[in-house]
Amino acid sequence: MTAMNRKVLPKIILTEETRQAIDSLTSLAKDFSRTVEVAVRPKRCCWGFCRGYNKMFGTIEQNKLLLERNFDGKHFWVRGANGA
Repeated sequence: MTAMNRKVLPKIILTEETRQAIDSLTSLAKDFSRTVEVAVRPKRCCWGFCRGYNKMFGTIEQNKLLLERNFDGKHFWVRGANGA
């Protein structure tokens, strides 16, 4: 691999401005993580039984269509670590 092809992360000089930007980004990431955790948590009814999952991000079919149309996405399967 030549030096031209190598990807290098930018160096960030720690100033008050960059520190605030990092803190803001960290806060946003934590908020997003909490939102996703709530969105994928199983719904419960009053007797404690699972009634399905929240669909914050829509159905698989809706997401597939959005990716195909907006981002020229392609659908494919990836084998898991256990070969399944």
